[in-house]
Amino acid sequence: MSVTAPDIIAQEYDFSGGLNTKASKLSHEEGDLSDIYNWEFQPAAGLKVRGGKKKLNTAATANFDTFPVYGLYPFYTSSSAGQLLAVANNKLWKYNSTNNNFDNITITGGDFTGSQRKFSFCQFTDTAGLEWCVICNGRDSPIYYDGTTATRLSSVGSPHADWAGTNNPGQIVAHRSRLYAALLPTNPSKLYASNIGSITNMRDWTTTAATAQIEFQSHESSISALQPFYTTLIIFFKDSIRRLDGTSPDDYSTLPPLVTSVIGCENFKTIQMVGSDIIFASRYGVHSLQGVFQFGDITSSYLSEKIDSQNSGSLAYATWATVNKGAGRLDIDACSVYYPHRNQYWLALESGGNTTNDFIFIGDVRVRQPKVAWTIFNYTPAAMCMVDPGRITLASGIIGS
Repeated sequence: MSVTAPDIIAQEYDFSGGLNTKASKLSHEEGDLSDIYNWEFQPAAGLKVRGGKKKLNTAATANFDTFPVYGLYPFYTSSSAGQLLAVANNKLWKYNSTNNNFDNITITGGDFTGSQRKFSFCQFTDTAGLEWCVICNGRDSPIYYDGTTATRLSSVGSPHADWAGTNNPGQIVAHRSRLYAALLPTNPSKLYASNIGSITNMRDWTTTAATAQIEFQSHESSISALQPFYTTLIIFFKDSIRRLDGTSPDDYSTLPPLVTSVIGCENFKTIQMVGSDIIFASRYGVHSLQGVFQFGDITSSYLSEKIDSQNSGSLAYATWATVNKGAGRLDIDACSVYYPHRNQYWLALESGGNTTNDFIFIGDVRVRQPKVAWTIFNYTPAAMCMVDPGRITLASGIIGS
C-alpha cells in the first residue's frame, strides 16, 4: 500500500518575534526585526507576504481625460445616496455608474478659476437633518452642494468681509454644529467660525465676524490645517499644534492651548482619522495624535522618523529625506487616504526634483513599536479617497491618465 502526500503549493511561517524599533539592534531578542519591507501584519495570521494591488477602471475618463484630477470626495446625500465627486479642468463632476463616466455639475456663480491644485471637501448635517458638502480651494468663494444643486456662498449667503476676490478659505471643516474656515491667502493667521444651526445660519459668516475669529501671531502666523477631534478642534501650524475647546464665540477670547510646539502639519490632505488617532505628515515625517482620555489631554508621537523602502528602480532606498520638500511641494501636492480594510495609511508624495506625486508610502498602522512598517508603490495620484471600506479610488495627477 502506498500513501500519497498532499500537494503543498506554498507555505508561509511567521519566523519573527515581531517588529522592534524601540531597542538597539545589539539588544534585540532572537527573531526580533529592526526593519521590515514588503510584508503585512494580519491580526489572525501574523506576518504575511504583502500581496499586490488590483487596478479597476484603468481607462481614462472621457469627459476630462486631458486634465489632471485634483480632488476626490465620497459625499452622502440626505437620502443616503453615495456620490463620488471630482474636481478637474476647474469644474465639479459627479460619477455616473450607468455609463462609467463623470457628469459635469453646473455651479451657480461660476466654475473654479485659476490653476489651483489643492481642494478641501467637508460634509455636514444642518439642524433640519439635510446633508451638505462644502468645497473650497483658497481662491474662489466656497461652494455648497446638496447632491443636486451647487451654489457659491457669494450667491446665497453672507461671506466674511475678509473673503473677497481671490482671497477665500483654503479649508472648511464641520465641528459641533458650526463650520470653521482658515487658510486664506492674505489672512493666513485667522480662524473663522460660522453661526450655529441651520444651513441659512451656517452660510452667514458676517454676524459673528467681530467675535468668532482668532488671529495668531509670531511663528504661528500661518494656519496649515484644521481637524475635528471629538469635542476639540485641532489647529495645525507648520511647527506647532493648538487645540480649541468649546462651542461659543465667547470661548475664543483666549489663545487656545498648545498640544506641541515641536511639530506641525504641512498639508491638510495628509490628515486621516485612524481609529481614535489623527495621523498626519510634517516636514520631518509621519506623526500621530492620540487622546489621553484619563486626563483629557492629547499627546503626539512619531510614526516614521525615517520612511524606507527596498524597492528597486528610480525610488530604490527612498527615505523621508528624498521627498521633495522644496518650494512648498509637500504643502501643495501631498495627499493621503486611510484603508480600513487593511488598517493602512497611504501617503502620496513627490520624490526630489519632481512636481507631481510619483510614489505612495503605505504604512501598516496596526503595529507601532513605536514606528510602523512601511512599503512603497510607484504611482502618480493627485487625489485619493475611500469609496467603501474595501476599495480605494485614486486619480492621477498626470494629464491623460
